Amino acid sequence: ELDAVRQRLARGRAAGYEIVLIEGEPGIGKSRFLAEVLTDAAGRRVLHADADELERTRPFGPLADALGCRVSSADPLCAEIARLIDEGAAEFRIVERFAERLERLALEGPLLVAVDDLQWADPSTVTSLRFAARHLVDVPATFVLASRPIPRGHELERFVDTSISDGALHVTLGPLNDDAVIDLVEDILGRPPGPGLRSLVASAAGNPFYVTELVDALAADGRLRTVDGMVDADAASVPVPRVGRALPALLGRIPPVVAALDRGAGKPFLARRPGHREQDLAR
Repeated sequence: ELDAVRQRLARGRAAGYEIVLIEGEPGIGKSRFLAEVLTDAAGRRVLHADADELERTRPFGPLADALGCRVSSADPLCAEIARLIDEGAAEFRIVERFAERLERLALEGPLLVAVDDLQWADPSTVTSLRFAARHLVDVPATFVLASRPIPRGHELERFVDTSISDGALHVTLGPLNDDAVIDLVEDILGRPPGPGLRSLVASAAGNPFYVTELVDALAADGRLRTVDGMVDADAASVPVPRVGRALPALLGRIPPVVAALDRGAGKPFLARRPGHREQDLAR
């Protein structure tokens, strides 16, 4: 996947506007992948911003951050954009100003705009990206945008679908395979994992964040030991103090409750062992 993105970056630098869409579940490594992409951005002006779930109602937030648009900005156009946002000006005026600013920067030299967690971006930001995609076709500007598959609002869904139809590179990051998980654990601990630890990290389903959290929790609780040059753990070990942080990885090791879906009725149900009341399990 990284090689494919690098090829698009090279093409965008030479030929003009490019969009790269990076998609993956929480914890799968989108931010790390994006950081790797940005290390290959030599010779480009890089603008980087992270969309924030707590700022979903902030108009144009990620783009304003990436471009450094503040009322006190030295650049007159950036200052104007910030003023228009503060005044609640018509959206189309602000969208056009953003496109103008991006075009000016790209004409000065190859431009790369990276936005992480785009699923949290406000609709105005997504509208600006769609507008830029239609109007900045002849300048060396590349947008690398990372997001989760859900949640995804109508504007973002339409932007993604349209971008893919127009030739954007769409990279979907999947879970790590068993060998990659073992390599990750060895990178964390400095030694290869033993069979018990391998069994435990297998419950993380290849999600690198959950693997890391689980290993950190085991280490913090003193559940790891070195045996014959390998780091191992009792396969029954469940780190209690930090279980909340690694909960998705550990749910499979909690025996009384199995979350399942009654596909026939289309309703969720709890399969439980005797002695556990459903109302208690649902809390």
